Amino acid sequence: MRIIGLTGGIASGKSTVASLLRQYGAIIEDADQIYKELVTPVDEHVPSPLCKAINRRFNGVLTPKGELNRAKLGKIVFANAEHLRALGEITHPAVAARFRARCEQHQQNGHNLLFYDVPLFFERGLQTKITEVVVVWVPEDVQILRLMARDRIIAKDARSRIGSQLSLDDKRQRATWVIDNSGERDRLTAQVAALWDELANSAK
Repeated sequence: MRIIGLTGGIASGKSTVASLLRQYGAIIEDADQIYKELVTPVDEHVPSPLCKAINRRFNGVLTPKGELNRAKLGKIVFANAEHLRALGEITHPAVAARFRARCEQHQQNGHNLLFYDVPLFFERGLQTKITEVVVVWVPEDVQILRLMARDRIIAKDARSRIGSQLSLDDKRQRATWVIDNSGERDRLTAQVAALWDELANSAK
């Protein structure tokens, strides 16, 4: 199976690109969605195994319903690089294992092309395992303005969140394909259509 990474940065428009690809029939596995499934309580008020592991490291981040308080956890880890690294050491292996199982399932169903949507693709070093990657890029000033508007935050906070990731300019240099999302929607759609035509034809 040919696996292609799909990444970008906060407020770059990666989710929009993923949505457009799905409209063409692309199979996409979303690392964030897998994570959400893994932290969903297994039963009423019973936290999942992953949630229990996270709470052992960051005590007090579970709600009485056994759910992960993502806002509380976010305040802890985004303020401390060591905490963020520790969280990744807990969550990344679990997400990777679920992803491998999904890939096997898709392959058994006859699919030979799959996109793996991962926000922190390069930060996690996945380029050593998945050598082809699409990067959704915008200039940093556009990224800041879009994030401020989307999350209703001030510029300082937007820059802080963006600064926690590799820059989009850096990611662009490492990409196999670059989708420039700095312009109009029609331009974005045309780029995604061209990418899909190239990949779908090569997968036949």
